[in-house]
Parts: sequence; structure tokens; C-alpha cells
Amino acid sequence: MGVCDPFRFEELPQVKTKVYHFAGLVYGDFDGALLAEAAKHGKVGLDVQCMLRHVEPDKSMAFHDWAEKKELLPLMDYFKTDAAEAEVLTGLTDRVEAAKMLHDWGAKEVVITHNTEVLAYDGEKVYTCPIKARNLSGRTGRGDTTFAGYIAERQRGSVEEALIEMYLAGVSVRRVEDITEALWGSKVSPSTISELNKKAYVHIEDWRNRPLQGGKYPRCWALPRV
Repeated sequence: MGVCDPFRFEELPQVKTKVYHFAGLVYGDFDGALLAEAAKHGKVGLDVQCMLRHVEPDKSMAFHDWAEKKELLPLMDYFKTDAAEAEVLTGLTDRVEAAKMLHDWGAKEVVITHNTEVLAYDGEKVYTCPIKARNLSGRTGRGDTTFAGYIAERQRGSVEEALIEMYLAGVSVRRVEDITEALWGSKVSPSTISELNKKAYVHIEDWRNRPLQGGKYPRCWALPRV
């Protein structure tokens, strides 16, 4: 295992983008200068494994804390770690508390993956989505896929907004589970969907019961031919 020089911002393709998603392999792939420059041009998403995995002198790999975390976390719009990496960063095994600590250090949205769930925290609410693996034949790329899906969906709206839109369209709870699995790789729990539906239903009822004052309200009647 070897280490290359860090990428430089000017080496990135000169395209217009809203988000720079950094997902390297080992420490040294990206440095603070690259992240800081990217933050000037768009939002930054970082999978922290490339800041914790170090190539040792004997070419083995070991995990070490990220020395620059408190300096660079404020640049992170989307920050992903798994449960083991979160413990290295924070010293905490409680994923909710670890997410809150990372947010307190500056990360705007924190995503923590575990073999039982994906957890997201935006500073206001903790969202969890259970994982039910069909098989465990491979580990490589699961976190990358989850984080890429999360970032992509966040460009269209919040998790709540997406679920509410499905509800308003008359999608069943089971169908919502299927859609969220297709979007994010795992299903949102029925209890989470029900809770979000309750929040949406308040607004729906307010709209249904609003007073009709002034103006004209045309109606179109369609009757079956007999």
C-alpha cells in the first residue's frame, strides 16, 4: 500500500457543480487546502475514511484520529462516517451523541452508517433508516453508495419533503418503503413514515377546511353515459 501526493483543486475537471463529493481511500488523498478551495465554489461532502486510514511505515493500514477535524469540519455541508470511525473521531459509541458532537464541531449534516441502520442529523432532528441486508457477501462500496444517494436526494429536497410528496400523491406506506429503498438503498421505517404523515395531515386538513371567500369557484361535472 502506498500514498500519493494530495489532489489539487486545479486538477479537478473545470465543470459547474453544486456539490464536491470527496471519497478517498487513505490519508493524504485530500488535504485542507483542497477542501477549503472547494468550499468557495460549492457545497462539500466528505467521507471521513480518507482522513482516518493511514498507511504505516511497514505498508500496513491503521486508523488514527483526524488532527484537523475541528478546523475543517465547518467546511462540511455533508459529512459521512461509519460507527467505528465516529468512535475514533469522538470517543463515543452512542451514534446519536457522536452525530451531535460532530455537528457541534461544525459539520452541517452528519450521516453515520451502521450494519443495522443509517443515521442522519441536521442539527435539529435525528433521522434513522433501518438496513436489512439481503446478503453480506461484500462490504466494499456500501457506504459510498449510501452517501452518494443521500447527497443526490438532498439536492432535490429534504427527507421529510420527499415523504410528504409521496403521501399527498396517495402512495401507501408499503409503497413509500419501496420508493425510499430505491432512492436511498434502504427503507424508512413505518413509524417514521406515520410520524411524517401526521405532520403533513395537519396542513392538508387546514387546506381542506379553509374558508372560501370571494371570487368564483367553477366546477366541472362528468357523468357516465347510460
